[in-house]
Amino acid sequence: MRTFTLRFEADTTGDARSIEFRGEDPHRAFVILGREPEHRRATIWEGTKYLGSVVRTGRDSWELGSLQEPARRQFDRSPEPVQTWPGPAMSQ
Repeated sequence: MRTFTLRFEADTTGDARSIEFRGEDPHRAFVILGREPEHRRATIWEGTKYLGSVVRTGRDSWELGSLQEPARRQFDRSPEPVQTWPGPAMSQ
């Protein structure tokens, strides 16, 4: 299993944070983002490799971003807190 990270910046829909998850590929990002408010933007990483960005624009609607890495200044350090998904109260 590979480890991926969703990184959220602080915005009007929530605080800065990161969520780590495991899988064969990053498709679980859609499940995690489905629990976030609409218009919550996240970037997807595998280790230090930027994979892209995604925004939930509505019910079952997504906007996928470029594979071009965002400005480094935004990601010099990981936002806090880092969560592992699924959390203790969630089943896999």
